[in-house]
Amino acid sequence: MSELHCPYCGAPISADFLFCPSCGRKLDSVKAIVNQQSLTEASQGASVSNILICPTCGYHNPITSKACESCGSSLKNVAPVPDLEPKPVSVPSGVVEQKRVQKRGEEIKPRRSGGEKQKGSTGRFRLETYQIIAIVAALLLGGLVIYGIISSRGQSGQTIGTGSQVQGGSQPSADVMQEIDRLRQVVDKNPSDLSSTLKLANMLQDNQFFDQAAIYYKRYLDKSPNDVDARIDYGVTLFEGGNVDGGVGEIKA
Repeated sequence: MSELHCPYCGAPISADFLFCPSCGRKLDSVKAIVNQQSLTEASQGASVSNILICPTCGYHNPITSKACESCGSSLKNVAPVPDLEPKPVSVPSGVVEQKRVQKRGEEIKPRRSGGEKQKGSTGRFRLETYQIIAIVAALLLGGLVIYGIISSRGQSGQTIGTGSQVQGGSQPSADVMQEIDRLRQVVDKNPSDLSSTLKLANMLQDNQFFDQAAIYYKRYLDKSPNDVDARIDYGVTLFEGGNVDGGVGEIKA
């Protein structure tokens, strides 16, 4: 293997030297390799000129120089070396840069993958939450509908007295029902009490118990046939209860 030389002072060096033992300057391993290659080319007959490198400032002087052309230092004991200007090592720096880019790419890739997984996981969580909300809302709505149907049927199935159904949307108050029951008891005990009979018929008609009202109007008119107002009310009760012909006949009578 050819002998290596310090590119600054030309002193012999080894490939594992970090600093020149002669001038103390830091040695670049890449420059030493280039210097070795140049020596190999020179040994093979390549045309390479020798120079004197100033040990003080590192200036490259012609082989015939006695003193450094840059700083004036003596070149008396400086050994000649091949004229190879150390060049910037671009390939190693490029390799380092390429590796650094690859590392960045490797770091970005797992982050992107993790982001996608996290996004997917979040999307599934939102979908499950939406489904739960939809199911709860559907159950609540169904419960309200069922409750409304049951309540409506319960109200429509209520009957009063002998089973006559209240026509219309409103129910009589408790006080009204108590008064109707009281008058019914009075009339049943004393059928000749025409005032209570007529009042009971009127209250039953006003609260839309038309079938029962017709019964008590009939009892009253059997004993007071000349009461025109009571007969008209009786006809209206028959008409509203569904007996149109009977109602019209009583009104015309």
